[in-house]
Amino acid sequence: MPGPTHSAIVDLLAGRLDLIVELLGLVGIELPQFDYLEHATESLAPSQLGPFLPDLVVRLMRRRRSGPPECVEVYVIEVQGTPDATKIRAWALYGPLASALFRAPAKLIVVTTSHAVAAWARNLPEYGSVVPKPHVIGPDEIPFDLAQKLAKGAPLSVELAVLAAVTHARGPAADLALEVAVTHVAGLDNEKRIAHFLDILSEQHGIRVMDLWEAMMPATLPEYRSEYFRRMAKEAQEYVMQQSMQQGMQQGMQQGMQQGMQQGIVAGRADGLLVLLHARGLAVTDGDVARIRGSKDIAELDRWLVRASSASSAADIFEG
Repeated sequence: MPGPTHSAIVDLLAGRLDLIVELLGLVGIELPQFDYLEHATESLAPSQLGPFLPDLVVRLMRRRRSGPPECVEVYVIEVQGTPDATKIRAWALYGPLASALFRAPAKLIVVTTSHAVAAWARNLPEYGSVVPKPHVIGPDEIPFDLAQKLAKGAPLSVELAVLAAVTHARGPAADLALEVAVTHVAGLDNEKRIAHFLDILSEQHGIRVMDLWEAMMPATLPEYRSEYFRRMAKEAQEYVMQQSMQQGMQQGMQQGMQQGMQQGIVAGRADGLLVLLHARGLAVTDGDVARIRGSKDIAELDRWLVRASSASSAADIFEG
């Protein structure tokens, strides 16, 4: 099942398709002339592919002087978290199917945050003439210091900054990548977009996002209380309540066990006393039985046991 990293990357790419153009530029893929990009994932025969539907399909469209626009190229994008040999068969279908459906060349793009997965994808065999080996965009293509890697005059987009922070969230450069991303998010003037990007970052970097945001937040920036932290707070509250309940149950069980042991000792003393009285042939009335069984004082029962060894009647044990 796809995790939060997978979902975050797909969300970033689907939310701003020209981010894909930026990524392809990072790996040196030359794009044909086109006028706009459009989603085409649901068009790629989902009923035939079933669970193997790709993460994202993007068409490069060019307007014509007459007639409808034409598709000049198709990108089938897969966000991959682990090496998965079962994906190879599905990937082999994507290119020919997309190329035939949209009547344009198709490329398979694998996006990953893992060096190991990037190496695995690069070493896969070719899938045929329609889709050769996949183009891989991994941590090396999305470095944490992406802002310094880009040419002068080409500013780093907030989406690409966030993607770099997501990509390096588990690495030694996580804090630096996060600082760049949060700085870019702070430059936005739309609170919904700010919350959206900070939520994506929070899913990867946790509480560090809020700490960094509050440390750098001037009075003009909105206070950030994301859905992520609201959920975390709720889970924490539920956890505390659950722990309290478990602690209460444990204490109750311990108290119950102690009470049960106490009651068992008392009952054992009473039974032993009655057995001794009967063994000595002393008459025991119902009142005597009720008084013996009604006592909850172990010290008292022990005194009665000592007296029963020499008493001439059951009543004698209660005297003195």
